[in-house]
Amino acid sequence: MENDQKNFMAAIEALSEIPVVQNLSYGFYKDLRDPRSLKEYEMLIQMQFATESDYLIYQKDPKHQSLKQMGGLLLAGPPNTYHFVLE
Repeated sequence: MENDQKNFMAAIEALSEIPVVQNLSYGFYKDLRDPRSLKEYEMLIQMQFATESDYLIYQKDPKHQSLKQMGGLLLAGPPNTYHFVLE
C-alpha cells in the first residue's frame, strides 16, 4: 500500500506537467479544532486554469485520467470539487 501512495503522490505531482495547469498545490488535513472544518477530507489538491477551455483540456489529459483511475482504487470515496472564478 505504501508503494501505491507514493505512486499516487507522483501522479498528483505529474499534473503540473500539463501545460494548462497553473499553481498546482496539495496538502493534508491538519486538525486546528475548528468545528467548521471539513474533517472528512484528508487531502486537498488545488490548481488554477486561465480559461474554461483549459479546464476541459485538463479533464481529457492522460495524466489526469491516470490519476482518476488510481484515485478510484485508493480513495475512500469520490472526491469533491469546487469551481471558482477569480476576479
